Amino acid sequence: MCTQCALEKEKNQQTVFRNPSRIMTDTGTAFTSNGFHDYCKTEESDHVAVTTGVSRAMVKLNVFTKQ
Repeated sequence: MCTQCALEKEKNQQTVFRNPSRIMTDTGTAFTSNGFHDYCKTEESDHVAVTTGVSRAMVKLNVFTKQ
């Protein structure tokens, strides 16, 4: 997925669910790009990137979802 595609999908989600305070993604290039980082900063969303397939990622995910 490209950065522009990810941003378009996120903007579509905003129309239904409003602006999220936290966005959790994998570490794909669409989500680690400067464009996505700038978008999160502009929208005041905390971006949390987790590595899929690693047990530490599940611990990190559980910690952030309980906050």
